[in-house]
This record gives sequence, C-alpha cells and structure tokens, in this order.
Amino acid sequence: MFFLGIDKSSKEILAKITREVYLANNLAIKLLIRTDIIVLENIDIIISKKSGHIGSYSTNFSIEVS
Repeated sequence: MFFLGIDKSSKEILAKITREVYLANNLAIKLLIRTDIIVLENIDIIISKKSGHIGSYSTNFSIEVS
C-alpha cells in the first residue's frame, strides 16, 4: 500500500508499506488495516485534523473524512 505524504523537511514522498491489507468495495473507507500493522508501522490517524502520521517513515498524510 502506498501513502502520498510530506516528510519532516516538507518534501513530498511516497511511503510504501508492504503488509497485508484488505480492500473492501462495499465499505465507504475502501481499505481495512489490521491494528497490529497500525501499531507495527506507528500509524496515527487524527480524524479531527483529517490527517495521519506514519512513524516508520516520519511522514504525514491527509485523509478524506465524509
């Protein structure tokens, strides 16, 4: 799975996480990530700010909240 994000130096990067994920066409989110992967990659999702952070890449990314 790939995340387009911004690193610490404000440079745009593509973070690649090679883990098992589930594509779910019938869900609004379209993607499920197991909690053990979220913990392992240090992923934080901040819904109120419509953003997230991948600690293993030191990368911030935007999310769409509907």
